[in-house]
Amino acid sequence: MKPVFSGFWAFNVVCTLLVLTTCAVRFSKNKYILARLSFCFPLFVCVFYQVPLVIFSGQLDRALAEPWAYALVVNGGAVALVSWGWLSSRFDFKAEGSEFPVAVNGVYSFTALAGAALVFVYLWRVSWECSGLYALMYDPWMTLLAREFSVKLIGTSISTYALGAYVNTVAPMLALLSIWLLKASVPHHPLRAIIAVLVGFLAILAVLISGTKGLLVSSMLMLLAGAFFWCRTWISRLLMGGFAVAFVMASLVAFEVLKERESVVGGHYDFAACSVKAGTCQKSKELIESLALRDYSLGLPSKYIGPIAARLECLCASEGAVEECPSSVLSSPAQSVAITPGQAPKQEQEQAPVVQAQAVAASQNRSLIFLQAIFNRMLVIPFQVSVWNFMYAESEEVDGFKTLPFARRVLGESVNIPELVYQKFGSVYAQGDKTSTSTAPTSFFLVYPAFLGVMGMAIALLAIIVLDLILARLASSMGSGLIPILVGVVLIMCVNFMSSDYITVLMSHGGIAGLLMLSFYTLLLKKNSR
Repeated sequence: MKPVFSGFWAFNVVCTLLVLTTCAVRFSKNKYILARLSFCFPLFVCVFYQVPLVIFSGQLDRALAEPWAYALVVNGGAVALVSWGWLSSRFDFKAEGSEFPVAVNGVYSFTALAGAALVFVYLWRVSWECSGLYALMYDPWMTLLAREFSVKLIGTSISTYALGAYVNTVAPMLALLSIWLLKASVPHHPLRAIIAVLVGFLAILAVLISGTKGLLVSSMLMLLAGAFFWCRTWISRLLMGGFAVAFVMASLVAFEVLKERESVVGGHYDFAACSVKAGTCQKSKELIESLALRDYSLGLPSKYIGPIAARLECLCASEGAVEECPSSVLSSPAQSVAITPGQAPKQEQEQAPVVQAQAVAASQNRSLIFLQAIFNRMLVIPFQVSVWNFMYAESEEVDGFKTLPFARRVLGESVNIPELVYQKFGSVYAQGDKTSTSTAPTSFFLVYPAFLGVMGMAIALLAIIVLDLILARLASSMGSGLIPILVGVVLIMCVNFMSSDYITVLMSHGGIAGLLMLSFYTLLLKKNSR
């Protein structure tokens, strides 16, 4: 879609070039500027929102009653942050180089133990047979339903906090440390090298425990940060960075290939039993009812919804008496027809479970489809969802203060904007999909101004600046060897900030956990260096 040349388009272009140029100049003078949130955040805003705004200026002009309000929030916020970064350059971290820490065994052991503890806490609430990874391995057609159960239906709890801290902080750190420990151990310490490979593999595998493949992106960002700072030559940086990207991309493809296997839907993953065990019967019923509104919601053909719903209703009513309830597996020709001893063999054969095969695109088209999906996810979806939020703010009367974090505790009531926006706009885009757990989240950087105007923008900017100062203070207290890990934490925060609330990123997506881990690393390495 070609951009429409106009004053609106020109304004967006100028602001985008200003942000890119400023970031390029600052980076050329000091590569450690990547440790500043005030540098990375506007850079991510530029990629996720400013560039699409330039490309789709004409469409935005027609979609919004006040397109300039959106443009001023995106461009004005990004320019304000790069200006703050320039004015506060005295807080920039400066060093001659960054080497992998020598005394890293204690750090590595602590990280591995922390990762194991967080996974254990998550599985304490969501048992292994109810996890998304279990469904992917043994009942692939139920993977997306299992993902919704193991993350959204469980709700905010210590288990979801543990999962967020693990996939966004501990696992990326563990993967990075494993690779460099492997590099340092070969060929003189083969046992340590084997341990590093095993721990690194398990760390990445556990990231998929909820069945959400996109969580691998955090590990990729951490590996890229390590490659850029710890590798001494550009060739080694390119090789290591290429490995990180290729590994994550291959993992994403492998995830989809595994999900496309033939299987008996519901043959191994018992959604109803998991719901009873976790106490989510009511929310599970609402989810299953919403799936029936459109074929292939969460990847499930409508014909499988009936058996799952029947088993869920029975188990919830009988409080888990499994033997009294029907199976959630669809049989042929109908689930309700019982087999008696006198039936003919042919009729018995017809009652066998239905094996569902996924319609898979031709192999030569798989790469193209995948690249298109990545481009769409990166440059279209975040921008599109943010525009939906502004459209909702223009069309509906909403108390902006009730959209803020902790509104329920302070005001006694809150408004779930991501859910409301999805039901109004996202369900139309998804061709009638009204899955009850679906939401359309976008960055707090845009949501706050959309519903609170100038005050919302001030709150968002202040929140970023405060966190930027905290991170700058942390950077000044640590050695240059840990800066790559800090940069990885900042990059992961930024990519999560592009589609989530500020408090959500800090609490549920491991932001605070990253700060705590880095603080502990700093103390431990200083103690070992004495």
